[in-house]
Amino acid sequence: MEYPINKLLESIFRTHFNVKNIDWTPLSEHVKIEDCSKNTTIRTAYQTERNLYYILSGATASLAYKEGKLVCIDLCFKGEFFGDYSSLISNNHSPLELRSLTRCQYLSFPFTRLLETYAQLPSQIAEAIGRQSAEHLYILKQQELIELKTLSAAERYTNLLEKQPEIFQQIPLKYIASYLGVTAESLSRIRKSNIK
Repeated sequence: MEYPINKLLESIFRTHFNVKNIDWTPLSEHVKIEDCSKNTTIRTAYQTERNLYYILSGATASLAYKEGKLVCIDLCFKGEFFGDYSSLISNNHSPLELRSLTRCQYLSFPFTRLLETYAQLPSQIAEAIGRQSAEHLYILKQQELIELKTLSAAERYTNLLEKQPEIFQQIPLKYIASYLGVTAESLSRIRKSNIK
């Protein structure tokens, strides 16, 4: 039996924002469950983002082109929201491409419908969701920047492995290396030295 989308939304918003006793049915009518295979482009680069996403299973990446090659900007996993937030907020094109790195199932929220739903919520709940979302993203990105500027590639690798122990069974090495800011060969050397 398939779990109704409004029940999924209830669980997600309770887990991430401690929001309870809200009827998510109006939003659930616009949210889609999407399935895609490994290496599927979810949103191409240089478009304006219209959706926010939530991973039910699998992993995704935010990628950008640099000198004709893709660079991994962010990795997202089961139980996480993902999307091109700056494009959503600014309503401008973005160089980011969103791609599945594994077989993936995710929820797709039309951002305008999400905002309409927030407008219908009691103001303290809508403000709490917005504030908690912004705070979470700020802390996450600041921590990533601190790690990038202060830790060695080997230390960043260890931290990533602690957060996502199954990452090497799920995601191609080239994306992990790019995310860590090293070549695939350097990452292989780091992995070998950590095994010893």
